[in-house]
Amino acid sequence: SKDIHVDIKGIASNRTYHLYDRLTKDCINLKPDVIIMLIGVNDAWENYVPQDYPPLLRPMEPHIREVYRRFKMELPDTQILYLMPFMIDAVESKFPFHKKLDEYREILKNIALEHGALVLDMQEVFNEAQKTIAPKELAIDGIHPTNLGHKVMADAIEELFECAKNLFYKKYERGRGVRLLGVGFHNVQDGLEDPQGELFDFGEKKKQTIEKTVLKLKQKNPKLPLTKARLI
Repeated sequence: SKDIHVDIKGIASNRTYHLYDRLTKDCINLKPDVIIMLIGVNDAWENYVPQDYPPLLRPMEPHIREVYRRFKMELPDTQILYLMPFMIDAVESKFPFHKKLDEYREILKNIALEHGALVLDMQEVFNEAQKTIAPKELAIDGIHPTNLGHKVMADAIEELFECAKNLFYKKYERGRGVRLLGVGFHNVQDGLEDPQGELFDFGEKKKQTIEKTVLKLKQKNPKLPLTKARLI
């Protein structure tokens, strides 16, 4: 089996702009096959208690967008797994922080999906874990996981990759192709008119992107029986 090399580059208390500042050295130059990224909780906390921090001059959204832009331009074949930030209910005084964190989580999730990242909602993972494990056993302060908390995270990540891998391997072992079905809704609103045309109006730019992707895959592996289904 292929050796797996892991570089751990996470730094406690980093905000998104810290990640942006060190992206070249700690990520891009390493040319990883897979990036697992957890960022955002400190950005949300900084805005939850701004009186405890210097003036907020470097907002989260433009920095995380630039991170994804560089991933796309400089690491186009790298798979990005974004772990959404979370809070474990171990400290009652921090419970109100959920509201602010949820605002940031939604922004971060949408940006990740917009840039083609795989997203794992760690809040849902820990909500499920807390049904059988005391919150303080997962994170004493509610933010930084214990060894057990990190194991919960690792198990969730491993399960996600295993499910994806098995889906593809199962198809290829049977000698069949893999069909990916994408369903998207755009500008959905109430009304009497039939929105079908608008829902599936992908535009020429997106169609060209699909064509280029298919061509690129065929060039990398000419034996791959790849076909593009029609839009319905």
